Amino acid sequence: AHLDEIGFMVRGIEGGYLRFIQHGGVDVRILPGQAVMVLTDPPIFGTIGIKPPHMTTKEERKKVIPIRDLFIDTGLDEAELKEKVKIGDLIGFYSPYRRLKDNFRTGKAFDDRAGVTAAVEVLTKVDPYFDIYLVLTVQEEFTGLGAGVTAYQIKPDLAIVIDCTHGPHPDLPEYLTFELEKGPVIGVGPTLNPKVSKSLQKTAEENGIPYRIEPMPGHTGTDAEKIAFSREGVLTGLVQIPIKHMHSPVEVVSLTDIDHTVKLLTLFLSRKPCS
Repeated sequence: AHLDEIGFMVRGIEGGYLRFIQHGGVDVRILPGQAVMVLTDPPIFGTIGIKPPHMTTKEERKKVIPIRDLFIDTGLDEAELKEKVKIGDLIGFYSPYRRLKDNFRTGKAFDDRAGVTAAVEVLTKVDPYFDIYLVLTVQEEFTGLGAGVTAYQIKPDLAIVIDCTHGPHPDLPEYLTFELEKGPVIGVGPTLNPKVSKSLQKTAEENGIPYRIEPMPGHTGTDAEKIAFSREGVLTGLVQIPIKHMHSPVEVVSLTDIDHTVKLLTLFLSRKPCS
């Protein structure tokens, strides 16, 4: 599972405002009006400013504002900003964790906090058949280098990547998304070892754990490639937790899907691999 999340970096200070660039797969369309946090010590809170609609033209209102034209307003003046903020400082969305109905939760970076949560829970419950390394990687959202370097160092015999996949959306076809609260999604494709994928499915079926299959004929969009193609190759499987509104400050996850993922991987790792 990966610890990193999408975000931004400070690229300049102009007057009392911060200019910034994106880091990872940020959707520029949603940025104006968002609350953010500059990761200084202590953190500095701000908002991504936007021109009031009263002062925009009809043409401007139809366009997505390029990130180079956006700015962050912290309430500090230029002198204070230059004292407290440096070029290259990281910035994240500010979006507190909130409860929705029943087991639904919303917040930022459930991609891949949901996977990290599941991985840590598995480690507390599993009676492993073999030695287990819990690896929480960095740079998945950018280069995948964290997973690649770690896989090269550890030289694992088997790896299970825990990440997220897309939940339902009214404007997307059903075959591209997965309902929440119906269990984890097991990836199947050329990067992923078929014996591992089938063994995950068998474990789920034998223990009454709901699951779905996601066909992945190309790149998985996860750390799986960096691990599977490390050294002479690593047997790799992929288990995903569906979330809504991925790469936004208001992702939605179900704790039920995390629980099913924990149960599946705990049982899978407690048996002879691929049996």
